[in-house]
Amino acid sequence: MSNKKIIKNIKNQLNIKIDIEEKTQLKKLKEWDSLGHLTFIAIADNDYKTKITGDDLIKCEKVADIIELLKKK
Repeated sequence: MSNKKIIKNIKNQLNIKIDIEEKTQLKKLKEWDSLGHLTFIAIADNDYKTKITGDDLIKCEKVADIIELLKKK
C-alpha cells in the first residue's frame, strides 16, 4: 500500500480536518491524543493486520514514523 493511501486512511479514520503529509508532526494534531492512539491501534489491526502497541506509538513523532511502523511490523 502506498504512503498516500495510508495517510488518507489515517486522516479519515481519525477524522483529521487539515491536510497532513509524511513530515507532519503528530503532536500538532489535536486528534492525536489517547483516543487517537487507540483508534490507530485498531486501524493497524483491522486494516493492515499489524499489531501496534502504545509503546510503539510513543516513539513516533511524525506521520512518516507511523507509516514506517505499519510497514515494518
